[in-house]
Amino acid sequence: MLSGIVWPVLTVAAVASLPTIRIFFGNQWDAAAPVATFMALWLILRTTHSFSHSLLVVVNREKLLLFKEFVVLSSAIALVIASFPLGLNAVAASFVLLGLIELTVVSCVLKYALGFKFIAFFGKLLPSVALSIVCGLVTWGISFLVPFDSEQAWKPVGAIAICLPLVWLGGLIILRHPLYSEIGYLVRRLIPRSV
Repeated sequence: MLSGIVWPVLTVAAVASLPTIRIFFGNQWDAAAPVATFMALWLILRTTHSFSHSLLVVVNREKLLLFKEFVVLSSAIALVIASFPLGLNAVAASFVLLGLIELTVVSCVLKYALGFKFIAFFGKLLPSVALSIVCGLVTWGISFLVPFDSEQAWKPVGAIAICLPLVWLGGLIILRHPLYSEIGYLVRRLIPRSV
């Protein structure tokens, strides 16, 4: 459910980082756009197992969290040291690799602790992956109609803000994403029934 909300938003942020940075901070921060793209991709990977920490605590396997944190922190330090001579964008890009490492480590920890089923879990994420790809492609398509490097950053951001909620909702329906039924349930609860 969470991936159906967070991943498309982060995908759009990754594709449209330049106008987003410009609208919030101005043109003088243009160099931060690639960094923002890499950070959004890293967060997509990081949120895949967003509830694993709580799950391991609940089943009294919190000692495994120390192992996970040690591996991830060691990897982060090594990646930053290795990529630092190549510049800020290389350091930011290394965080995408760090996200893959963390995803792998957490999956293995969950497999060890709880018999985590890789294929079943990642199969359930396919609708969110497809939804994120669709949102990313539509955002990229918008860049051809309203250039992202435009001096008027509000134009591409406005176009994205108008189009993407509809694309997201349509994607939920077409892909039969489980989140759509939850939204439908909430709408039915909020709208009073006629007598």
